[in-house]
Amino acid sequence: MQSIIDIKEVINNVIDTEQEGISDLKSSIQNVFKEDFITVCNLIKDINGRVVLTGVGKSGYIANKISATLSSTGTKSFYIHPTEALHGDLGAIDKNDLVIALSNSGNSSELKGIVSYCNRFNIPLVGISQNKDSYLALNSNYNFIIPKVKEACPLGIAPTTSSTVMLVLGDVIAVLLMHLKGFTKEQFSHFHPGGSIGISFNKISDIMIKNKNLPIATKDTTFIDCLTILSKYRLGCICIIDANNTLLGVLTDKDIRDFILNNNNNPNIFQIPASHFMNINFTHVNADLLVLDALTLFNKASFNHLFITDENKKLQGLLHIQDLFKTGVI
Repeated sequence: MQSIIDIKEVINNVIDTEQEGISDLKSSIQNVFKEDFITVCNLIKDINGRVVLTGVGKSGYIANKISATLSSTGTKSFYIHPTEALHGDLGAIDKNDLVIALSNSGNSSELKGIVSYCNRFNIPLVGISQNKDSYLALNSNYNFIIPKVKEACPLGIAPTTSSTVMLVLGDVIAVLLMHLKGFTKEQFSHFHPGGSIGISFNKISDIMIKNKNLPIATKDTTFIDCLTILSKYRLGCICIIDANNTLLGVLTDKDIRDFILNNNNNPNIFQIPASHFMNINFTHVNADLLVLDALTLFNKASFNHLFITDENKKLQGLLHIQDLFKTGVI
């Protein structure tokens, strides 16, 4: 009869076990293979070729992910399956490349072909394993000996904590390389043109409201006409410009409400010009601002609009927070 499990306890045990493994990895990087780690990261930073990742089983999946992370953060990389490598794919590895091989035991027979190839042609080989006496460790130029961690599975067999530790190690390498290379948001955007990530690195000029779709008025536009403009465009704001298209001020729904509350006894309220109630304290930005940075501004402040101007404060467009929802960034 199957015993009743405590779901909460299982969840906590898995997370606690893997967190302990990550903590052990931190100690290993700092105390066990720090010298090799720093040397390898500097080699990768200055490499003329690519970083080739390889591994079998769960280690292979982790290797593939590490390669993808490196590629998307400015380090040329690809994954090669060790079995396929023995049937012709070794030709993809160049003498200017660096190979990183992942294996918990370090004795995976499938890796021996790649290891031999690297040694034969003096291709730098980095071994990541738990066994300093393994075939991989003894035949690698550099070794990252990760801690022998407790697997989170109840049998203590299935790669869980160990694969997490390898994944985190790969992230540490990728992030450190980003710092060493001075990798920028603009560079990141070149590698992520699709999806919500890609959109977040577009310029706001690509999604801003502009031209005839802009709700505009002048400082002489009366209060009643401003209400008409607000109702027509339904954007919750109006841009107040002069004859040269310079943005003088703005009006939002809140500005209108506040003005009404302060002037509800004024019989001439509807004829008062915008210059008397427009808001001159507004946030205006350049059209080259990234969507990601616009989102940061919205999150930091309580406003729902960004007004886009050039260096001379000429109105170019308007960005409503709802425009970000439409793109899928939020």
